[in-house]
Amino acid sequence: HHSPPTLVADAAGVRELVARLRDEPVVAFDTESNSFHAYRERICLLQVSSRAQDWIVDPLAVHPGPLGEVLCDGRVTVLHGADYDVRCLRREWGWRLPRLFDTMAAARRLGRTALGLAALVERQFGVKLSKSFQRADWGRRPLGAELLDYAALDTHYLLAIHDALAAELDAKGLAEEARREFDRIAAAEPRERVFDPEGWRRLKGARELDPAGRQVLRALWIAREERAR
Repeated sequence: HHSPPTLVADAAGVRELVARLRDEPVVAFDTESNSFHAYRERICLLQVSSRAQDWIVDPLAVHPGPLGEVLCDGRVTVLHGADYDVRCLRREWGWRLPRLFDTMAAARRLGRTALGLAALVERQFGVKLSKSFQRADWGRRPLGAELLDYAALDTHYLLAIHDALAAELDAKGLAEEARREFDRIAAAEPRERVFDPEGWRRLKGARELDPAGRQVLRALWIAREERAR
């Protein structure tokens, strides 16, 4: 059984984590956002694993800046299905991962049919990952031990999966091609959500309203946006 992850929620913890990671050539990484639960989503957790240990950084409690410097300095960062994480990290802190290895993209390139992390973990380790917290609100505090354990499993197995997939890519002569795909994924830009005050015109039935009705609809459209924000 793996030991529980170390929670990093203050500047000293971030410094300690950075010191531990400095000599790690390959680091597993993941993020959790609260997009199901908030209008303006933000990153609520960062999961990091070395070969020896799992950490969870709480960016609502501490700014993870120094961690970004280490993760983005050219070591290999392993993520699973990285497209969304890449956009969030770029939007939130301007981070770029120059040597991304995406285990999902690698598995797809190798012709695997089951591409989910749970499927890869089960195939390689025979372990079934629980889905119990899939829609958890990661923005809520305090974070229970069960929730932290669950989040840590997202990176806990990733380095071993990376090793297996990287070896297979090499053996099949697909490493160069995969590398180019990883670079494309790492270059994804965040899509900014821009509010269109005239968006009410596209609502069903808007065209049938009289001028007074349209004014009311427009006012509601804008009021709803401000309230949500």
